[in-house]
Amino acid sequence: MKRNFLRIAALVGTITSFILFFCQPAFSQDTVTLSGTVNSEFQFVSDDGDTYEIGETVAGESLTELESERVEVTGTILDMDGILTIMISKYQVISTTTSSTDG
Repeated sequence: MKRNFLRIAALVGTITSFILFFCQPAFSQDTVTLSGTVNSEFQFVSDDGDTYEIGETVAGESLTELESERVEVTGTILDMDGILTIMISKYQVISTTTSSTDG
C-alpha cells in the first residue's frame, strides 16, 4: 500500500513539474513599462506597434476609458497561445487628445 502511494506521489510530482516547465513562459512575471495608446477595441497598442489585450485588473479596467490617450503603462505580459495580454498594475497619462470644433 505504501509503495503504491509513493508511486502515485512520484507520478503526480513528475506531471506537475512537466506542466510548470512548459507553461513557464506564459506565466512570466517580468515587469515592463511601455508607452502607447488604447484603441477602439480596448486594446493597448505600444509605440512599437505591438497590440496587447488589456487584462482584467483594477488599473486595466480604468485604462480602457482612456481611448486614444497617450499613456505609459507598467505591468506583466502574458503570452497565451500567441495572444499577448498585459496585466496592468499602474498607468499614467502622458498627453491628452483634445478635439476642437470650428464654430
